[in-house]
Amino acid sequence: MAQGCHLIYSHSDRDHFPLNTEIKKPNVEKIVEQFKSTFNLKWSKKPSQRIVKNESSGIKLDEIKATSTYGISKGTIKTFKKRFEKLDPRQQAMVAALLAAKSDRQSDIITGLGNYNLNDMMARKIPEALAHLLKRDKNISGLFNQVRKGESAWISNLKNTGKGKADGIAYEVLASARMLNFPLNGRPISHGDRLDFGIKLQASYAGGGNLNVTDGVSKSIFAQPYRKTVEADLLITQPPSPMGGGKEIAVDFKHSIGTATISEEQLKGVAVALKTGEVDEWHFVSNTNFSGSVQTKITEINKELISENKPIIQLHQNYDWR
Repeated sequence: MAQGCHLIYSHSDRDHFPLNTEIKKPNVEKIVEQFKSTFNLKWSKKPSQRIVKNESSGIKLDEIKATSTYGISKGTIKTFKKRFEKLDPRQQAMVAALLAAKSDRQSDIITGLGNYNLNDMMARKIPEALAHLLKRDKNISGLFNQVRKGESAWISNLKNTGKGKADGIAYEVLASARMLNFPLNGRPISHGDRLDFGIKLQASYAGGGNLNVTDGVSKSIFAQPYRKTVEADLLITQPPSPMGGGKEIAVDFKHSIGTATISEEQLKGVAVALKTGEVDEWHFVSNTNFSGSVQTKITEINKELISENKPIIQLHQNYDWR
């Protein structure tokens, strides 16, 4: 939990999860109001959406509505319950307040944190990571809201049941939160920086031919490869200042059990993004090592980028999320 975020929770409540019962201590309305004020969240105006009700005496979860209306399985609720009970009291308060404040995302929150395919330790670390990120940028986008129409918010993706998928999605938030204290490029993410998750950069170009690139002084031409949309899991936008700044830093997270891989198509797309100035830096971050073939390909691309006086692709291996 971020320092300074005083969400107090009774120790006795650690042994109880509010399934058709109420949490009476502490005053949950005060927690929710503090949470909403601190993190810029709003209570939904549609009572029909609410699985978790914010009542004067506490938080109540409607298990029948959760299963019948939203299709949340009893197994998922059971997993969510077990993980909730193991959280630190302050983290329990954070989850309870989040459920109350983000009623339009209650189903996603419960299903995501109750995803049995998600690593238990990761699931228990997520509330703390979210608190750190929201504390740094209360207007952060992409976590609970869609950045663009038709795209999924991060919390919605967390329920992915594909093998290793949920862990990879969780790693995006866990590693991002760790970056607040252990920055990738020597500069910590400051309170003035804007944080966005799941930002798609320019879609595929025309598909072939030469592309003129200029920095306002000199011009260069490079062969334009076809590329699909390149997405930054995290985009850090630094505000301009007399001391510099104004950069857009893209981060792509690669969580893997074995060596991490990156498709050649994606690497070519990233090179285009750097050459055209869509972003000023690109970082690939993994919990493990990148494969030898990936490192070789990036070395080749970076030589080309250096020859054109462009930023290089940066790799960060064995970046722990704990």
